[in-house]
Amino acid sequence: MITKDEIQELLHSTETYRVERTTSTGDMDKFQEAICAFANDLPNIPVMSVDRFTFPEGDLLVAEVSPSDLPPVRYRGRTFVSNYPYTAIRELLLYACMHRDMQSNTPLRFYEFASHLEILNAGGLYGNARPENFPSVNDYRNPLIASAMKTMGYVNMFNRGVGQVQVDLKENGNQPAEFNVNLITAFKVDVKVAQNYVTENGGNVGGK
Repeated sequence: MITKDEIQELLHSTETYRVERTTSTGDMDKFQEAICAFANDLPNIPVMSVDRFTFPEGDLLVAEVSPSDLPPVRYRGRTFVSNYPYTAIRELLLYACMHRDMQSNTPLRFYEFASHLEILNAGGLYGNARPENFPSVNDYRNPLIASAMKTMGYVNMFNRGVGQVQVDLKENGNQPAEFNVNLITAFKVDVKVAQNYVTENGGNVGGK
């Protein structure tokens, strides 16, 4: 069971795909869907425990859910699954905003297909960044935006985002993100669905 010290650390941390937070007490569907999704994380043994922690600001109810070994788990006939890690997708979208060609009128495109996500953004590699050295070498088309994002806490360390994305995807059971860096005026990222992702109908999508 999670400890009070761990709870305090999570409360002061950024969002993570392993944690769902809410202050709502009336919408039980939100709780049930989150529990269902965490239970459908597929590996290991199913365990659920509930405990209450008391803080000076008020009480905190924690439901700790481990993955089920007999998926899919359904809520009201539907299967909810954590198929992409939140942190990885957030990082990729922030990366797209940071490196966007602001002279282009083309919108940032974010598409979700049955088997993968696709992010397409105006602006290819810039400056010292080349197809042969990406992502080891980076350069900033919009240094003011990059600096503002770091100051406001949206990014933690420059030139580390792509590596962390790949780590998060691997831990979630996804294949590595595929970066198309050979496009002249655009930057494209494909992220495959988790290998054991289960759809609402119980069928598997993805896999090797």
